[in-house]
Amino acid sequence: MHEITSYKIQLEQQLQTKDIMKIYQFSIQKDVNIYLYRKESMAEAKNLPKLLSFFFIGSHHEILLIIEGKNASQAYSQLTSILSQTEFQTA
Repeated sequence: MHEITSYKIQLEQQLQTKDIMKIYQFSIQKDVNIYLYRKESMAEAKNLPKLLSFFFIGSHHEILLIIEGKNASQAYSQLTSILSQTEFQTA
């Protein structure tokens, strides 16, 4: 079933490049589209240059994570499991 889900994510610290690469790798391997949004910008996780600039340019720690596709809520659980060592929380 096709779903669209969104989650407010609160980053406790800036993500490291290795964590951003995990998001990118996850997005190209799964049958979902992942978008990240904050006040002044938006990035699709499958677009590595935009994804990198999204995290490296800007200071807001609250992000809206949008996942679209088959089993989107399951994809969110998998993604948070991959990033479990990273300091972030769902708002």
